[in-house]
Amino acid sequence: MLVWPNSLLAMIRRLLKNFNREAFFAMSMMAATGFGLAKVIALAVFLPVEGYGFYISAFGMATFLGMLLSLGQIEPTYKVYPKLEAVGRGFEIPHRAQNLMRSLAVRLALCLAIAGLVAFKFEPFGIGLTEVAAVMVLALLFMAQTLMASVIRAIDSERFLPRFTAARGLMALGVTAPVAVLTQNWLLVLQIESLGIVLALLVTAFALHRHSSFASSIDQETLDVKFDDQEQKAGRLIYSSGLIAASIPYGGRSVLLALDGPAMAGAFGVLNALVQVAQLLASALAQKLAPDLLKEAALRGENARVGWIDRFGVSLVLLWGTSIAVLIGTSLSFLWTDGFEFWSSYNITITVLLITALQMAMSAHLFLFFAIVSEDREKDLVFAALSAVLVFYAGLKLSSMFAIGLPGYAASAALASTTHTLYLATCYKRAVATNG
Repeated sequence: MLVWPNSLLAMIRRLLKNFNREAFFAMSMMAATGFGLAKVIALAVFLPVEGYGFYISAFGMATFLGMLLSLGQIEPTYKVYPKLEAVGRGFEIPHRAQNLMRSLAVRLALCLAIAGLVAFKFEPFGIGLTEVAAVMVLALLFMAQTLMASVIRAIDSERFLPRFTAARGLMALGVTAPVAVLTQNWLLVLQIESLGIVLALLVTAFALHRHSSFASSIDQETLDVKFDDQEQKAGRLIYSSGLIAASIPYGGRSVLLALDGPAMAGAFGVLNALVQVAQLLASALAQKLAPDLLKEAALRGENARVGWIDRFGVSLVLLWGTSIAVLIGTSLSFLWTDGFEFWSSYNITITVLLITALQMAMSAHLFLFFAIVSEDREKDLVFAALSAVLVFYAGLKLSSMFAIGLPGYAASAALASTTHTLYLATCYKRAVATNG
């Protein structure tokens, strides 16, 4: 008879105890992110292959600009807003967020004026004022989304985060899919998507308006919204790491567009949409883990630490289970004629999907983001991102040199994610051992 060690049985019992609550939250988030996935799939189906390639490249550029032009002002809110909520000063959060958003809007308006003038005068690469304006507006809205998520994470992520994600995905799907079918115009789809995001932000802001944390009044003119030096330094490091890491999905599309044309960029975008399912789930679970990780780090005592399996076990099971489920579902779709034709139009094979499933599983590095932040080791985020980027672009170069094609590009992304995860896991293990 097989005898299980007591420690293993105890670990399994602890995992099962935490599973129901984590699984319910995960399922809520997956249902919400399903609208976003449906949008990406619908646009990949309804738009011409080249049109989808241009759309996904412009979308990636808007996302990247949204990160770049924030200049590290949003990232300190990851720590500051939860602290304000914890000490009973949550009523300051909406006022701080409004002031910050105004500053970001002014900055982006100046950049739009400069870029628009250049595009109007020279139209580099055939890009005119209309295209530049569409990308810039979308970049501003992505900033607003990031800031809104920071507010939600601080006050009540378990209740509001699925709603916010669902509203964002549903609005985007509802406005873009019909436009794609009727017009086949990627630029118009990009423009109408901005409207969907605005509607989602307004719905969420209305829902948060009456939250108990925001009940107290405050004199906004006397409100000190500046971050201290330590918070600013941490924010700059988080900003730098995020910007570096973002060059993989978003910069990668532009590189592939230059190397192999819009069809290859579109195929990479389709694969990245599958990866985003795992990343959104991992990000949501990570935000749920964040308060406990920060509390543990603050206590710094031997009894304050929770084992790796207890802390991350359920989240890893959910992430890896989702990755396997997506792999099985997409592979089975090859048996359906329309499904086979869809994947074939992008030259995506089951082998490529298997590689992509590995990249999905390696989205575990997002769990370790707040773990590293809780240990005040934000510089490790930068080094991890740099390592991943070097691996990714070296892989793209080799794949292009040896004409490996899409399998090589997908493998480059998967290996980069693996490098990212292993690097952060090693850093966190070392930090915990050092800090006790």
